[in-house]
This record gives sequence, structure tokens and C-alpha cells, in this order.
Amino acid sequence: MILASMNMQAGPTTATVYEGNVLTAMVVGGLNLAGGEGGVSNAVFGALLVGIINNVLNLLGVHSDYTAFLQGVIVISAVALNMYTQRRSKNIADAGVL
Repeated sequence: MILASMNMQAGPTTATVYEGNVLTAMVVGGLNLAGGEGGVSNAVFGALLVGIINNVLNLLGVHSDYTAFLQGVIVISAVALNMYTQRRSKNIADAGVL
């Protein structure tokens, strides 16, 4: 809605380039892609962090292709870290340590 108000027009494909930003913001914010975990504050934190990263890369003059690549690396890293921590906590719980 903000994008449509800034451009004073709206179309069905206006914001199609922002899916990567949204996905990266969700994952960086700690939201589980499988569902059931996370909150609004986490999503806002992720969106702010992704916005800062994109802004810094833009100010440094990094090409948009490399920015998209970096976002992909961030998503893969965050998902791998999430899977590792979930698996580790499950193994600890199964061992009866907690």
C-alpha cells in the first residue's frame, strides 16, 4: 500500500520484485517457515535488518544481482541454523537432559 501511494498507482505486478526481501526478512527475524513459531516483533526486526543490509549494499554500489545472491545466502544460512538448533534441542530433550 505504501508503494502504491508513493507511485500514485497500483497494479497486479507492482511489487513482484519484493518476494525475496519478504522471505529474507521472515527468516532473519526467526520465523519458522514450517509455521507455528514467531511473532510480529521478530518479523519487524527481520524487516529492519534486511532494509539496513539492502541500504548499505546500495550505498556501497553493489550490483542488484549480488544483493539478491547475498539474500539467498542469508536465507539458506538462517534456515540451516534454524534446523540445527531445532534438531539439537530435540536431541537434548530426547536424552532427558532438560
